[in-house]
Amino acid sequence: MGRSHSTAIEKRKRLYISYENNVESIAFSPSCTSNDVRELLITICGAPHISSLKLVDHLGQLVPISPTLECNSADKPYRLIVTTKRRDSILEIKKLVSNMGEIFEKVVQCHGNHEDLMKKIDYLESQLQMDGYQAIEIEKCKHDLMQLKSKINEEMTRLHVTTPVTAKRDVPLYPKYILSGETIQY
Repeated sequence: MGRSHSTAIEKRKRLYISYENNVESIAFSPSCTSNDVRELLITICGAPHISSLKLVDHLGQLVPISPTLECNSADKPYRLIVTTKRRDSILEIKKLVSNMGEIFEKVVQCHGNHEDLMKKIDYLESQLQMDGYQAIEIEKCKHDLMQLKSKINEEMTRLHVTTPVTAKRDVPLYPKYILSGETIQY
């Protein structure tokens, strides 16, 4: 058992990374993924996860971030370059928030003045209230129509009218036309 434990320690890779003139050391197993190595490098520099990382050897050549990296010494550390630092991402967030404010102003058609915004909100509330009043009026009219229909039905049943009421047309009555004998023979 002790032997397998010592071989596990020997299999771990140790890399020396230089970031902002500080030399840090990371250790990982060769069976980990490239993302695991990248996470270790992100924790060294304290950058956000959206950052772009570059690793350069002591000769200045770009080295891929992977678990197959060659071990190095503290004398010749890999140099870590972060292209997006935390300050840059904070600036991006500030820009995004300011853009959202501009979009909000365009949508609401209010230009940053608190009073304008309150007036716009009051106007929208009054419009909703008016729409509500209109809906109430429509419901009242429907209710009145239902009452009228029920009263008409009551009157119809009270008068025992079983035939539907139809409008009579004023059609004059003409005498019956009789054909003459000539017309019949023709």
